[in-house]
Amino acid sequence: MGKRSGSGDANKRNKKARYLPGAIKNVEPRYQGVYVSYTRGKENMAKNEVRLMMNEWCDKLYGTTVVENDEEGDDIEDVDDIDKAMAAEVAAMKDTKKDLITPLPLGCECMLFVRTRKPVVPVDFVKAICQGVKDTGKKSTRFVQRMTPVTLTCSASKPELEKLCDIVLGPHFHLKEGQKPLKYAIRPTMRNFDGMNRDEVIQSVASRVGQDHGHSVDLKNYDKLILVDCFKASIGMSVVGNVEEYEGLARFNIEQLWERHNEAETGTSRVNKTDQTVKDIEDEAEKAVLKEEIQKEADETEAKAEKALKELDELKKGNKDLEEDKNKTSIQVDELEKDAEKKVLEGEVDEVIDEAKKVREDVRDLRKEVSE
Repeated sequence: MGKRSGSGDANKRNKKARYLPGAIKNVEPRYQGVYVSYTRGKENMAKNEVRLMMNEWCDKLYGTTVVENDEEGDDIEDVDDIDKAMAAEVAAMKDTKKDLITPLPLGCECMLFVRTRKPVVPVDFVKAICQGVKDTGKKSTRFVQRMTPVTLTCSASKPELEKLCDIVLGPHFHLKEGQKPLKYAIRPTMRNFDGMNRDEVIQSVASRVGQDHGHSVDLKNYDKLILVDCFKASIGMSVVGNVEEYEGLARFNIEQLWERHNEAETGTSRVNKTDQTVKDIEDEAEKAVLKEEIQKEADETEAKAEKALKELDELKKGNKDLEEDKNKTSIQVDELEKDAEKKVLEGEVDEVIDEAKKVREDVRDLRKEVSE
């Protein structure tokens, strides 16, 4: 039977459609925020968790969760779409307040983008949340995993990336006074992105860091880590701390931070408990299999025993029939012997009778002779 044409493409479209409803087409240029990864299939719950958690931290750090609509951000020059800029300006005039936190589904599995507004500083904001989880061992989320801060975004082109580098990297690598030489590493992440390849991104960023102040690349013991997140037609960038800080905060993975604290406090971790649970399940399964095999063997043995008993009963019955046949044969033999004896006696009597008749005849003949 031939394969129906187009069925594979339809399945792909249906599979992709599960992640598209309500998703933004792209992270717009000049956005600041946080990329958040979460447990597969938990998009809506993760979105709500992120909003509640970040609003709580906004209250702690900034005393509010909203801000007067004053569209801020470091402008990247030469904006091509003037109509879009004008539309944004008109929209800004209409709205008087904006949420500091706005989760935006990306149409990409296990990932969403949270747009933030000033006074939120994404890198410091993410560090504060992770440090809180590390110190207290408490988190208000179940499905949120890693958070990646984005200081600013731009469109996916080399010229725009270079402008973004000048804005984001300047405060860290190009101070006008007192700039120290730094060791740095560049860590790009590509998702549904084909605007530039990985090497092009790294080379572009490294060229903007430069060597004017003695900066050098060190992938293991860096003083500054440059995170570059490339998604569809957008590039986001941030500069985080040194290797001890970044790794000490589990690369901003609050699930791992919570796990580490739990392990340090109790000596056991959820992973260990899960491993033990898996081992217990495997042991139970092994016992169940063993029990099933023993039961099967017992059933087979019982069946064999029943068969042996049945054969023994048949054998006993056969012996009984044989004994009865033997008894019958013995009776028949006795009867035959009696018949034979009877016949022998009858034969002897006939001979005696015949002899008597002969003697009688002889006597008669003698008497006849005497009388004559």
